[in-house]
Amino acid sequence: MHSAPGQAGFPTTRWTLIASAGDVRDPDNRRALESLCAAYWYPLYAFVRRRGDSPEQAQDHTQDFFARILEHGYVTSTGQTTETACPAGDTTLATGSTSASACVATATYKFSGYLFSDVNPPRVNTGIAGLPFPLVWQLRGANNAIVSTLSAVTSVTYKATSCTAFTTSPAGALTAASDGPLLFVPVLNVYEYTWATPKSAGCYTVFLTLQGGQVFPAYFNVRAK
Repeated sequence: MHSAPGQAGFPTTRWTLIASAGDVRDPDNRRALESLCAAYWYPLYAFVRRRGDSPEQAQDHTQDFFARILEHGYVTSTGQTTETACPAGDTTLATGSTSASACVATATYKFSGYLFSDVNPPRVNTGIAGLPFPLVWQLRGANNAIVSTLSAVTSVTYKATSCTAFTTSPAGALTAASDGPLLFVPVLNVYEYTWATPKSAGCYTVFLTLQGGQVFPAYFNVRAK
């Protein structure tokens, strides 16, 4: 599926390809999906390698990521309605709308799980102290529409925990330093936050907290370099 190694940067967006890949009615849908995966395989592989995975582990995790993308239809046509957060409350506002009447109640977001499947509990991730670790996920709101606003994410925090009984309570957690800002990647319709892991070896729980109070943990055992 993947192309030969080149620059690790993401390729220029080809919107016609994305539109075809996101429309199951398009006769070129499967071919467009394969082309999209080929174009993004190596940049994502390099992204995963940054967290300290071996080449073999990074290949497996990148393949798994794309398998989940294809299986669950995370790539959607750019014409699909997306949602951004309303100014207050557990509501969402359709993109392009300015009227308060456009807000619709959304008690919870539909969380995809972390899209590198090894990140999801009860699995315990292994990383290297001080190296960045990418967290990637997708959110959907009312009518299953893609949520793209950064304000849907309240915080990403972490705290030290026992390695034999990982904490699931975010009380007292600290802001998780990042190797870059929280991003929404429109091509894949996913959020990305690269956690700058602590320089001290040990076990940690990372908490993704969404607007409205949903909390999604991930467990880490960070070893010394």
